[in-house]
Order: sequence, then structure tokens, then C-alpha cells
Amino acid sequence: MSFFRAAQCFSTAIDTLMIPHPHGVTPHITRALIECNEAVDSIPVNKLDAEAAGWIEQLNVLLDYRHLTVPQGKGGLEVKAETLGETDQIQLSQLVKDLYDWCSEANRQGL
Repeated sequence: MSFFRAAQCFSTAIDTLMIPHPHGVTPHITRALIECNEAVDSIPVNKLDAEAAGWIEQLNVLLDYRHLTVPQGKGGLEVKAETLGETDQIQLSQLVKDLYDWCSEANRQGL
């Protein structure tokens, strides 16, 4: 099993987080969280090294919206995106980049 799909999702998340946000950052953060969620779902966790597993754990904390109230008509990741402060957004960006790099390298090596 490869990390190709995860790398694709993380790449899209990177692009989404980097573009200008003239109408607010929340829709872009939401899209990035959706991509990250899909990436995490596609990763064979037993193939991760300790560093990548740690990044996934940190990312899962940022993706977790179970403690939030999700109003009807909204998705949990959308509500989560609304709650992320600047520090969390910076952490998200770094995790996405690190995981993209790791997954891309794993694909090159055939892990």
C-alpha cells in the first residue's frame, strides 16, 4: 500500500492554506481539514515511523470536533475550522507540510 492518496490530499491542503483569503480564512481551513481527514483515513498507520505517527496524532487533535456543538446545516470540520486560532492554523500548516514531505518520500522509496 502506498501513501500516494495521502500525499495528494496533503498537497491540496497545502495549496488551500497558501492561497489568499479575501473573504475569510474559515472556508479554506475547512477545506484543508477535509483533505487532511481524507489523508489520515488513507494512511496505513502500521507503516509510519515514530515521527510521522506523532504528526498524525497531533493532526488528529486538530481534526477532533467531538467536544464541539455542531449546528444543523454545518459539518463538524467546518465548526472546528471556526475555532482554530492562529497558533493552531500555523501548527496545521506545518503538520500538513511535514506529512506531505514524509508521504512523498515514502512513495519514492516504495514503503
